[in-house]
Amino acid sequence: MVVITTGLGRTVPARDVGDAVAAVEAASPGTRTVLLIERGGPVSSLPSPASPRGYVAAVDIGTEETLITAIRSVAEGSAYLSPAFLNPTVGDADNPLNELTLQQREVLQLVADGLSNAAIAERLVLSPKAVENHIGGVFRALHLNGRDHINRRVTAANIYNRNTWL
Repeated sequence: MVVITTGLGRTVPARDVGDAVAAVEAASPGTRTVLLIERGGPVSSLPSPASPRGYVAAVDIGTEETLITAIRSVAEGSAYLSPAFLNPTVGDADNPLNELTLQQREVLQLVADGLSNAAIAERLVLSPKAVENHIGGVFRALHLNGRDHINRRVTAANIYNRNTWL
């Protein structure tokens, strides 16, 4: 387990943090990482979820319990995202992404990145059926009913991209 502290978004670009995590994992395959980040923000502001499985915003560490919870979750193979990342609105209380669960946000981010369901399942260590269910939940939460002759996957990705920042 490695915990990396970073000024992500303020002084360190997400790409550099992602490169650092990749270097740690290359040197020690199977290493799980938790990023301790200076501030919260939308999920899209984080490095690729392919590597770190835990993200803790410094503002959420009122006690050591938050960091301990994150480390335990990641050590057990689960993802952890601290509360500062769970409300990614950019000054907009009506952000449609607020209706999504953490797992739906992770899946939608990967859809927006162009990954197939199979690639998403592999990256998040989910079954293909679980990915399908999460994507269906995204469509329902974003009110994309499929009767409007639109590509719901592309529309959901566009909504994601319009409502996140970095």
